[in-house]
Amino acid sequence: MSWPYRFDFSLSPEQLEQRRYLLDSYAQLAQYSVIVPLLCFQLPLVSRLLISQAQRISGTNEKAPPEHSENPPITGTARFLSPVTERIRKIKWVLDDSIWPGWGTWKEAVFGVLCGSLLLALVLHDTGDDYLHVTKRFGIVAASQLPLHYLLSSKPAYNPIQYLTRLSHEELNPYHRVFGYILTSLIVAHATLYLNFYIQMGFLTKRVKDIDVQLGLAAITSFIIIGTSASTYIRHYSYRIFYTLHITLSFTILPILYFHVKYLRIYILETAAVYAFLVLQRYTTKQHPISAAVSIIPNTSLIRILLPATALPGQTTYRPGQHVFLSRPFPNETSHISVSHMNPFSIANLPLEDSPNIELIAREFDGSTKIIAAAARHHKGGSLNFLIEGPYGSAANFPDLLSYDHILCVAGGVGATFTLPIYRDLLRNISNSDDSGMDSAMSGIGKDTGEARHRTTASGIAKESTTEVQSRKTDKAVKPARFSKLSFVWSVRTVEDAAWGLEAIRQQYGSIPEGFELFISGKQNGSQHAIPAAAVYGRPQIKAVVEKVFKGSESQRVAVLVCGPAALGRDVRKEVGMWVWKGREVWWHQEQFSW
Repeated sequence: MSWPYRFDFSLSPEQLEQRRYLLDSYAQLAQYSVIVPLLCFQLPLVSRLLISQAQRISGTNEKAPPEHSENPPITGTARFLSPVTERIRKIKWVLDDSIWPGWGTWKEAVFGVLCGSLLLALVLHDTGDDYLHVTKRFGIVAASQLPLHYLLSSKPAYNPIQYLTRLSHEELNPYHRVFGYILTSLIVAHATLYLNFYIQMGFLTKRVKDIDVQLGLAAITSFIIIGTSASTYIRHYSYRIFYTLHITLSFTILPILYFHVKYLRIYILETAAVYAFLVLQRYTTKQHPISAAVSIIPNTSLIRILLPATALPGQTTYRPGQHVFLSRPFPNETSHISVSHMNPFSIANLPLEDSPNIELIAREFDGSTKIIAAAARHHKGGSLNFLIEGPYGSAANFPDLLSYDHILCVAGGVGATFTLPIYRDLLRNISNSDDSGMDSAMSGIGKDTGEARHRTTASGIAKESTTEVQSRKTDKAVKPARFSKLSFVWSVRTVEDAAWGLEAIRQQYGSIPEGFELFISGKQNGSQHAIPAAAVYGRPQIKAVVEKVFKGSESQRVAVLVCGPAALGRDVRKEVGMWVWKGREVWWHQEQFSW
């Protein structure tokens, strides 16, 4: 098959004008094509409304069946919808699966293929055999997508893309990266075809001296650097390198493209307007200087940061599972701190309910946490000045978790800063609706003592007295049916790593609820903290944990929330996936706390 394009220098003024018209028209069409995926995001909502209407007509509903009927008969429209919805759930589960560790999910790949194919079709269609036409089309179509690309990257909740898709910044960010790779590919193709043209015609040396070509080369270099720095390897190696390059080049590339060729300017001005609006919104409504108390939790590498919940003006409520961005500490409130020095921290408590403070718990690693820890040791529990931004998070888009028959929360290490507030909020809601059952739902460890089930021997464990043992043995708690829907599994190295969370639960309820399991994988050396009765030495057997939750009725709906190391998330998802393929309805959320 021969090359379909040729250099055509015989075009009349009318033909050149027609080519210009097609270039501008297809660029605008490409920009308007964003409506298609946004409409697709409305399909699940529409389908749920239609299913709900069909169920009302047929006399069925989605409420939980009576307790005496574990497997109610499926009748009417529900009989037809059941296999359809089950197949949809399985397809969605596959799309949410990771292709390979660090490679994103299948749904992101599908998005990339569909979006890339659409833009490529708009590039190639109606170009004939005109080489320069298709070359220019690659560039202008890519430029037309820049406003959308910048919108996908923004954090503020007033982003129209977040509103239309009902996805948070964290959920949209993978699509922003995929879209960025697509745009970079289009721009690389544009530059490559132009360089080939200059080489073939023999005036490459002359053209590279011209300002428009130099600006074009600077732009393509910037895009490649941005794309390379956004790779998983670079982000894990140094988030600071990634963030600094990303922010700096995303700003400087706009004037470069503006002066590259005049036909791109309308799209660059649109992008600059989007960028300015989002930056202004972020700095005027989301970022505030605060003074926070910082300390090191004894016998751990954990940092506790307490800052006033009123640090965010106008923020009267906080959703469990949210996070804030915090800068590195700086000398005084008049000092300036770079936004590139801000990192996410999950809110580990229930602000305005536990106390008037927001509590952040983080493990000391290299980078910002190491600087914060060093400052905490130097000031010995004193206050430090920070810049705070937020709160953010996808928790606002969570379904009503208590509508599920069982909720499983799995945390590894400081991943509990995400799952524990959600768990505690669920406990509170259940206790508020059934106060009489809450007291009997607690296991006997309210006196800061307990007996751990040992898988391996460990020395120095805090021992309980004979009186306390007898007291716990005679306290036979009966778990109410409604409370049994909650399971919390937490894996830590030492009991000290979990002390902050255990303390919060005890302060709220007096003791640890049943369904709460603590796994201690490290060696204990003279722990000063009581070992809860719910503690198990060793790592959690994920298969057994999941089976325990799913072994009930086949009609039960289960919500699963996971936060911790990536390997933990993969193990839990693998075991839960086996039940999805058996037809179980599962809502899944995995929060990634590592960069």
